[in-house]
Amino acid sequence: DAVRLQLLITDSDLNAIEGATAYLRGTIGSTCANATQTLDLSSSLNVRVTITCNSDQYNEGETTDSTGTLQTQTVRLYTITAVACNGSAGTCPDNTSVTRPGYVERMRVVKVSN
Repeated sequence: DAVRLQLLITDSDLNAIEGATAYLRGTIGSTCANATQTLDLSSSLNVRVTITCNSDQYNEGETTDSTGTLQTQTVRLYTITAVACNGSAGTCPDNTSVTRPGYVERMRVVKVSN
């Protein structure tokens, strides 16, 4: 029997991904090489969100420039990971709080290309 996996994305997930993307673009730069930022929302939502961004560049075929010369077409693939938790550490995941009752952690990963 094949197991079917269904991915459900809610509006709040999309808003979080768009917000993370805009935040990273504004503070980390276009390549986001192993960049990490933690948003401290503990005063209002009792959570912290650690956002990590990595990117890789790939050759994706060729295009012809205005002179007719073949040019390699490159594509950058971004992997943005957001981990939210209600632990006591400064970043998420919080390995010291995992066994504590009431600890909550959620991860979202999005891959996009330019």
